[in-house]
Amino acid sequence: MLRYFAAMAVAAILYLMQQPTPVDDMRGMREVLYSRASPQKFGGTTSDYHNMVIDYYQYGWGQTFHFAHSLRSDGFDATLQKHQIKVADLLEVGAGSKVLECGCGIGDAARQVVARTGAFVKGVTENEYEVARAVKVIEAYGLSSKTEVVLFTFSKIPDGDETFDAVYSIEGTSRAPSLEVAYREVSRVLKPGGRFVVFEWLRTPKFNSKNATHAKYLDDIEYYNGVPDIRAKEDIVKAAAAAGLSIVSDSDLALDTDGAQPWFHRLEVTPVKKAFSRATTYFSELSGALPKGALSVQNLLWHAAEALHEAGEEGLITPLHLFVMKKAGEAQQPTLTQPTAAAAPAKESASPGTTDEEL
Repeated sequence: MLRYFAAMAVAAILYLMQQPTPVDDMRGMREVLYSRASPQKFGGTTSDYHNMVIDYYQYGWGQTFHFAHSLRSDGFDATLQKHQIKVADLLEVGAGSKVLECGCGIGDAARQVVARTGAFVKGVTENEYEVARAVKVIEAYGLSSKTEVVLFTFSKIPDGDETFDAVYSIEGTSRAPSLEVAYREVSRVLKPGGRFVVFEWLRTPKFNSKNATHAKYLDDIEYYNGVPDIRAKEDIVKAAAAAGLSIVSDSDLALDTDGAQPWFHRLEVTPVKKAFSRATTYFSELSGALPKGALSVQNLLWHAAEALHEAGEEGLITPLHLFVMKKAGEAQQPTLTQPTAAAAPAKESASPGTTDEEL
């Protein structure tokens, strides 16, 4: 133990001797990873970005890569599960229904929707690495017959017209280069009368584009979080109408503060926490335990967390604006099932000794 702390102390000294990564340099790296130059280039660079950060996401956030309305009485995992179950209930589907998730990550929400509704869920993601991880998670939970995950782009969902009874996206379409194109694709594959349930990252009415501090927060969030544009509610309304989707209801869950913690509470970065984490990462990279470039990626994510926390504290943005939309027409009535808890991992499908963190 003494050797460990001695090594950590040496790593901290070595780290503090290094020049900190300038913000401008971080922006340069961010531009390479995630270009907003054109929608045609968007998919590839987004994938590169997620390849670099997905392992950090899973280490710090678990298997679910989204925010949630968090009650103080609930633990973190319970909060995320309730968030996903809320989406499942709003879909109004049941056994025999076919559901699409846009931006499925590694499949955590999909398995909750399957367990809750009995529907078949197809997840789509832009990232091949996420597909591989998701397949492993799905197999471990014994859900291969009820869930699949494939590659896609927001401009082309790989399914025919009117394929799905419902579609949902938990912050996924916030990363679409063109919201209008993404919503049109959702509408195309959605059956008449089907629901589209979506959480979007939005600017709030408190945001003032003429305020330099507000503008900087927004710019940093977009650069360091892989979001092409933090939109306003009016943008959602316009894109939905253009896609032939009517808004049934919408609400910002971040405004429901009764017994709740702010959505950004886990993003607070103290100087001690940052210094210790950076020193650990530096030493791990130096020793070869982490790949070269790990510290740069961590710096990028610290910038992302700080920008979100600062903007969240001032109420300038929300990742919790929930929209329930509907495509015109009559929906087929599903066979509604009794709500259930999410399935536990099937031990025979997972490797011996495998934990959720290892999936």
